[in-house]
Amino acid sequence: MTTIALPPSSEKGLQLHFQAKKIRDFDGSDLRNLHLSILAICKFIGVTEAPEDAVVKLLIEHLQEHHRDFSIEEVKRAFSLATAGKLNFEFNHWNRITPQLLSLTLNKYKEQRNKDLVLFTKEQEKLKSLEYNDNQKPSEKEMLEMNVKY
Repeated sequence: MTTIALPPSSEKGLQLHFQAKKIRDFDGSDLRNLHLSILAICKFIGVTEAPEDAVVKLLIEHLQEHHRDFSIEEVKRAFSLATAGKLNFEFNHWNRITPQLLSLTLNKYKEQRNKDLVLFTKEQEKLKSLEYNDNQKPSEKEMLEMNVKY
């Protein structure tokens, strides 16, 4: 059986998309981890003064309402790609993390993820088509019988 060949960055993004727990499914401990992750992202991107807990809670509510289909790992990956300049927008945080910055970064990441999903789906369809065609081909024995008949 043939496997789908995608670029490593696409594979990683799709793996996170399909396998990681989404914000919509989070319980209390997941929300605490998200809180800590937002604080870590702040340090990672260079925000020198972390937001207060009340602000982080509001950011989490923003994520729960508008970006439920992301996992913590995808949020971290989105910011990593944004800081590396790989999401096709000018990443500026102005020393604070805001709902606008979260949404812009995650929406740009989602655009890339959607392109990867389309590519993955096309590759899957090609494989299914090839497998279907292989299954429709006559076996060697059937080919021999057809040749003998003719």
